[in-house]
Amino acid sequence: MASTSNFGYNIGDILKEYLDDFIFILNEKYEFEYSTDTLHLKNLGLISLGSKITDILHPEDFRLGMDFLQKLSKAEQALETLRVRFGEVFRFYEFKGRLFKNEAQETKYLITTQDITNRVKTERKSISFEKKYKQIIDNIKEAYYEVDLEGNFIFMNESFTQITGYSFDEMIGKNYAQLLDDENKKKVLEKFNSVYKSGLSQEYFKFESTKKGNTKIIVETSVYLNKDTTGKKLGFYGISRDITQRFNLELKLKQSEEKYRHLFDNSPYAIWIIDLNGTVVDCNSSTDIILSRDKRKDLIGKNFVEILGLFDRPEYYVPFFKSKFESFVRDEPMKALELKMHSNDGIEMWMIIRTSKIKLEDETLIQVIIQDITEKKKSDLNLQRSEEELKILNKELEKKVQERTKELRESEEKFRTITENSLMGVAIVQDNKVKYVNQQFATLAGYNVDELKEFSPMDIFQSLHPDDRKLVMEQLKKKQQGLKDYISHYQYRIFDKTGGIKWVDNYSKTINFMGSPADLISGIDITDRKKAEEELKESEEKYRHLYENSPFSIVLLNSKGKIIDMNPKTTELFGFKKEDLIDKNYLTLMDIFPKETVPELRLVQDLMSKGKPSNPIMKPQITKIYNKDKKPVWVESELSAVRISGELMILAIIQNITGKKLAAEKLKESEQILRQQNIEMKELDRLKTDFISIAAHDLKTPLISVGGYVDLILLREKELNEEVKEDLNRVLNNVRRLDGYINRLLDVMKIEAKKVELVKREENIHIIINSCLSDLEFQIGQKKLTINLDISENLKLRVDRFRISQVFLNLLSNAIKFTPKNGKIDVYIVEEDERILFKIKDNGKGLTPEEIQKIFGKFVTIEQGIDGYSSLDKGSGLGLYIAKGFIEAHGGKIWVESKGRDLGVEFSFTLPKL
Repeated sequence: MASTSNFGYNIGDILKEYLDDFIFILNEKYEFEYSTDTLHLKNLGLISLGSKITDILHPEDFRLGMDFLQKLSKAEQALETLRVRFGEVFRFYEFKGRLFKNEAQETKYLITTQDITNRVKTERKSISFEKKYKQIIDNIKEAYYEVDLEGNFIFMNESFTQITGYSFDEMIGKNYAQLLDDENKKKVLEKFNSVYKSGLSQEYFKFESTKKGNTKIIVETSVYLNKDTTGKKLGFYGISRDITQRFNLELKLKQSEEKYRHLFDNSPYAIWIIDLNGTVVDCNSSTDIILSRDKRKDLIGKNFVEILGLFDRPEYYVPFFKSKFESFVRDEPMKALELKMHSNDGIEMWMIIRTSKIKLEDETLIQVIIQDITEKKKSDLNLQRSEEELKILNKELEKKVQERTKELRESEEKFRTITENSLMGVAIVQDNKVKYVNQQFATLAGYNVDELKEFSPMDIFQSLHPDDRKLVMEQLKKKQQGLKDYISHYQYRIFDKTGGIKWVDNYSKTINFMGSPADLISGIDITDRKKAEEELKESEEKYRHLYENSPFSIVLLNSKGKIIDMNPKTTELFGFKKEDLIDKNYLTLMDIFPKETVPELRLVQDLMSKGKPSNPIMKPQITKIYNKDKKPVWVESELSAVRISGELMILAIIQNITGKKLAAEKLKESEQILRQQNIEMKELDRLKTDFISIAAHDLKTPLISVGGYVDLILLREKELNEEVKEDLNRVLNNVRRLDGYINRLLDVMKIEAKKVELVKREENIHIIINSCLSDLEFQIGQKKLTINLDISENLKLRVDRFRISQVFLNLLSNAIKFTPKNGKIDVYIVEEDERILFKIKDNGKGLTPEEIQKIFGKFVTIEQGIDGYSSLDKGSGLGLYIAKGFIEAHGGKIWVESKGRDLGVEFSFTLPKL
């Protein structure tokens, strides 16, 4: 298909030689008909023309390829990037094409493609980098910005918008000069020009800017030149910070610092500023006087531990000051230290060191003030040295005299006699070894004498309590070295042989032993005393709490009647402040006490002054007093004699009973009213009882007659018609019913009077219950109830058969009455040690808690609508009251339980075993 131009050139050859594009023609079936380069076809895996273009597309790009061809078929120009197989891999090609017709008017596709694989990879890397770059910029806390060469903002992160107060959209396109005044505009422009010309970045510099709302701020910013990959200058970028607060603080600090710097530098005392890590931050010029060789500049930046290493005896001073420093950092108070040291030039110095905490720029620092007192100490030490030298001369003379006489042996013998029989533990320590120890000291430590003599220096150290080791070992060392600045009396703790802790009250001094200094130790076991002191302290704290928080007024007076102390409740009671009453004699406060109490108070004081009190001095008395406002207050007071620190005192405990007093008076009035009402109620109750008794007896007599006549008529008159017989039987039933009511009333009266008479015999309980069930057989059958009787046929108890039958009849008839049709009733027992527990349980209507509370009362009836239970069957309300009375008369108890309405009822009662 190659064509030739009018000038004889082969167009196909020219295209192949000078174009990198791959050009081909497809027919309507998308088959290759022509290609500018057969090499492409071979590399694409096509053996010959006639293959389809879809055979070389990546499967995921097949739909894009078809859409591209569809657009061409509609005579539209199309451009698409598709992946094409090239050998064993796929490469990216850019497809362009159009539709045309050949000479035969056949539709063809002319497609030009170009390999853009490298470009696509580069673009993807660039996009990925830009996304990561933007994500980092947006999330850093620092304020980031970008401007073009004209100074117009083209990008910034959220932190930068927070500094300016403008939103991102408001800032884009805004020129930096719009945020600056003329002076700062010029300053910033110079920095940007410098960066532009030199290409070098500008580190942070400060200038004043204006936020949204016209607020002035101080900004610190950096500037970098922004270039593209070819090196072309595009603009600037950098980091900005709002340092307004810091700038103002620095300004104030500078003004304050200048004033205090003058005082600091010109102080006659050496002043060091140390951070909490112990590093010297600053020191004044007076430091040079103390440290003659190392100057001020040499100390700043060093740790105080390193500086102490320059002094004499660093092995002592370093741990000593380090411990003090750590305690002070923990806010433990530190007193001024007076000590002797040697400077790095070996010069002996005495100094007083005072410490305090200060705050500089929100940092806690330690200020150390060192005062040189060497000259003062020298004069004191010279005097002391002269005295010591004289004493030493005297001692040496005494030693020589003693060596020449036999007094030494006698003295030693006396010493041993005294120490061996002493109640105190005695020991001599020399060269950190126990040279002598008596049995009392050995007993104190829990060892024998020989064991203590074998103690090594480490044994001595480990036998001391960790908190006391430093003090004891330091004093031991001083006395063995013959030094004079030791402490002779102190207390410390030791571990005895069993590991227990003992407290020792120590008296020690330096002595000359066998020609060398030694420590003579006398110790007493004060463990019990220490324990007692601790318990006393706890007791004092406890009773102080009770004293301060007592609901009663407590006043402490001395034997002369002077008020020594009082608790807060006293102020509340009397209305006087504590300072108004302390050190006042109570007799000067006579306005408080009624006149009739004064003689007794004077008598109390007289007894106290003679030292012959008895406890209580004054028994509890109820008195009316008057407070500061002259208002009457009823109090109950008691005075006792107490000894405090050996002094005899009066302890007054006063309780405000005004409310109780008024309540008692009201109660007394109420009691009188109730007493009168009780008398009246008893009289009414007596009248009621008499009425019921009389009525019962009077009713019973005609009832017996009526019943007898009716029985007689029914027996004698055989030819009475049925209607008359029924009427007579109804009369007879009502007579019996009324007789039952009367009997119940009589039973109630006997129960209330506790005069129930029982005729007890050994009875078979199973027979009694069956008899009752027989009496109730009609009612049981009428409601088709199931009765489960689980009681031994041989159960016998000593009971009144008639009374117990009444109890079972009442409980069973109630269960039948309130159980629905086809329900069930369980009757069973539980055997206990000394009694039998009876239970009658139904699945009826149940009881509410309110009904349970009152069910055993007189004339109490429970109104419940139960199938088969008519309101005509309503009882007298006395059955359960009588049942309770009969059970208790037998020495038992009765109670009822129910889980609520419609959940049944369980009656329980107990009777004693045979």
